[in-house]
Amino acid sequence: MGGCWHLLGATVLGLLVTGVVISGNADQDVSIQVKHERNSVFLLCKLKPGESVTYWRKDGIEVRNSNDSQLLVGSAVEDHRGLYQCYTHLKRTGSLQLHFRMCQYCVQLNSATVMGMVAAEVLATAFLVVAVCTLAAQEPSRRSRASDKQNLLAHDQLYQPLGERNNGQYSHIGVAKARHR
Repeated sequence: MGGCWHLLGATVLGLLVTGVVISGNADQDVSIQVKHERNSVFLLCKLKPGESVTYWRKDGIEVRNSNDSQLLVGSAVEDHRGLYQCYTHLKRTGSLQLHFRMCQYCVQLNSATVMGMVAAEVLATAFLVVAVCTLAAQEPSRRSRASDKQNLLAHDQLYQPLGERNNGQYSHIGVAKARHR
């Protein structure tokens, strides 16, 4: 039971630390938003009126070709993980940890898709039932006749005597020793 209390304490501590990190980012005057348009990912630096973005950084390295408040990260299919920061001319920064992942083999579940899957499942089950019934009906069960039985060994070959051997301690049956408990 003591392990449960440790787990509960660790969970509460983790939630508190997460809350501190989120509230620390919320107090910034500069915020970054992620935009996904068509097949591209953009970062948008939200500023106060009258401010402009001087430059962008990704993982501490300055990103070229980014003099605007909007940064083209790249294609949504590629992996663009990292810490992105936008710097203003007043030396204020906004930061965002980006982990954008596109689902390439996903199926969007709506009512038509679910109904199609259910109908396909019922249809496949019905085909299996028909196939089993057809195969079971083709071969009628019959009683086995005596002519169908065949002996593999003749009666005189059923039991063969073992040869005489006297080559070890297990060849003789001896008196059992008393067991001590």
